[in-house]
Amino acid sequence: MDPYNVVRPGKLKIKNENSAKKVTKKRRHKARGESLLHKDAKAHGGWWTISNIKDISGSISIEFTSAQNKPDDIPLGILGPHSLLTTAYVTAMDDGALRLGPPRPYGEPPVQEEMFTVVKLSESQFAFKSGYGKYLGIAPGKNGLLVATADAIGDLEHIDPIFQDGKMALLGANGKFLTFDEDSAEGDIFFASEKAQENEMIIVG
Repeated sequence: MDPYNVVRPGKLKIKNENSAKKVTKKRRHKARGESLLHKDAKAHGGWWTISNIKDISGSISIEFTSAQNKPDDIPLGILGPHSLLTTAYVTAMDDGALRLGPPRPYGEPPVQEEMFTVVKLSESQFAFKSGYGKYLGIAPGKNGLLVATADAIGDLEHIDPIFQDGKMALLGANGKFLTFDEDSAEGDIFFASEKAQENEMIIVG
C-alpha cells in the first residue's frame, strides 16, 4: 500500500499556473511582473520561485538547479546555478531519508514525494512536513544530514529562509546552510555550509 495514501498531513495545495496568475495580480505584479512570473511557472510546470518570506505557505518543493541547458528566455535568477544537475527536487523516501531526485526536463513539475507542507513557527522560522507525516530536520550526530524522521517539531526541525538578490538559502538549526553533497553517491543533502554560496541558493516554490 502506498504510504502516501495512508499518511497525509492534510490537503497539499499545489501551486499551479492559474493560481500563480492570481498571486501576480495581488502580490507580485510590482516586484516581478506578469511576464517573468509566467516564464517562471512555465519552467517549473506551474510552480514558481518564492522570492518573499510572506509567500512561504501551503506546499513547497525544494529545488537545486543548474544553468546548463537553461532556455534562453528564462533568466538565470529563476534557474539558479548548480554544478551537477539541470533541475532536481529534494525527494522524501519512505525510510525518512531525503535525497536529491533525478534530473528533470524543463517544464516538469515536482511529484508528490517532492512536496512538503509548510508549518509557520514565527515570522522568520518554519518547519516542513513530508507526505509520510514526518518533519524535516537535522539528524543528530550526522554532520548536518537532512532527514524527515521526526514525529514532532523540536529545535532540530527549525529552518530559517534567508533571501539575497531574489534567491533563497535555507539555514538549519546548526547555523549552516543547506547544500547538496556532490561526492555523495546517495544524493544526500546536508546543512553544512558556513556561508550561502551560489550553489546553496535554491528554489522553493
